Parts: sequence; C-alpha cells; structure tokens
Amino acid sequence: MLTFNKGCARLSCEAARQIWLMLNEQGPVPSVFQARLGPWKGMWMLDDPHTGDQGVWIEVNHSQRKFEVHPEDLDDEKYDRNRLTFEVLAWSRKPATSTLYPDFLPIMEHRGVARTIFKDFVNKSMDEARQDVQKATASREQLFKWLQDTFSVDTPPAKAGSYELLPSEKALRMLAVSRTLE
Repeated sequence: MLTFNKGCARLSCEAARQIWLMLNEQGPVPSVFQARLGPWKGMWMLDDPHTGDQGVWIEVNHSQRKFEVHPEDLDDEKYDRNRLTFEVLAWSRKPATSTLYPDFLPIMEHRGVARTIFKDFVNKSMDEARQDVQKATASREQLFKWLQDTFSVDTPPAKAGSYELLPSEKALRMLAVSRTLE
C-alpha cells in the first residue's frame, strides 16, 4: 500500500483550536495549517475527532524534517521553547472568487456564455470588495490590517493567464472588465 503524505502530518482538534485562539482569528477552526515547528515544516491537518486521544498534540513526519533536532530540545527540562514554536504561515480558507481575465471575454461569449453572467460576476465581486473596505474603515487597527493583508509584499499575487497580478492590479483589471461589459 502506498501512502502519499510527504510534508504532511496531523494535529489534534484541541491543538488546532488553541492555535486558532492564539492567532486571534474569528470563525471556524481551519482544517489545515501550513507551518514550521522547529526543524519540521509542512502541512498539518486535523485528526478525526472521533478517533483516539483528543488532548493537545502535534504529530511530525520524517519527510517534514529540514535539519537535525538540537539535542537539548529532546529533553523536557532543557528544550528551547522558541525553537519549538508552531509558527503558522497560512491555513485553509473558504474558496474565493477568481479573476475574470478580459481577453477571455470574446472567447467565452463566442462559446455561448451570456454577458449577464460576466456582469453579475463583476458586480458581485465589486460588492464584496466594497463591503471589505467598509468593514476595514471601522477602526484604524482594522484598516491597517486590511491594507497589510491586501497590499502586503508578502501577499502572493493572483494568477492571470501566464503572468502574475498584484492585488492592486487585480482590482484595476476588475474595473476595466466592468467597463468592458457596459
């Protein structure tokens, strides 16, 4: 039997819940975290809550190890807490709408997709973006977080065709598409 789990391991539901609380995030606990834990990095997925021990635990897989463990970190008395912190990079999220690439509009229209579909998609996306901005302006802290999340250099650009778009370029492209549909 083959097992395809390179770079993946499990964590208990209680561990995930505590991590989520420490991140000060809202909503349901994600089912997957991308993180680093000492010499291990990769993906951690929630264990089935109906099987076995549901205390606080995080499993590591040999394929996740990137370097040797410091010998003192194997001793409960001497380990360095900073080296064994679960550092979260990303987590699973609700699927989001994708970018509508303007050069595909004529092709899609030729294949029978009605213009109203495009208009509805752009209008819905613009409404969601407008709501996000309105929520962000409720306080300086929320606005700062929104700006950082939306325009941060660390934010991976959205894919469009064979090149990449920054979030600001994605917004401009969406505006251009909405004008094309008028």
